[in-house]
Amino acid sequence: MKLSENLFLFEDTCKVYLIKKKDHGLLIGFGSGGVLNRLREIGVEKIDRVLLTHHHRNQAQGLAELKSYPFLVTVPAQEARFFENVESFWRDVKLFIN
Repeated sequence: MKLSENLFLFEDTCKVYLIKKKDHGLLIGFGSGGVLNRLREIGVEKIDRVLLTHHHRNQAQGLAELKSYPFLVTVPAQEARFFENVESFWRDVKLFIN
């Protein structure tokens, strides 16, 4: 969905925003990564950076499918540990459900 000349919204496992500058883009959120298949139709040839706003799986799950990242991935400093060692996070997490 085009929100303005250079701002787009993609509905995925989360809301993924694309900020476009000429043929480059910045993604806020990544979701399943389906947004990558839609870039050319709006004139984006290269994603420079993906900004993840928090560590929930729906924000980043598509990154696990990529063999390498042709872009920088930025996460909040306070949550970097959740991204650095995902396996131990999910192994050690304490869930309390009432």
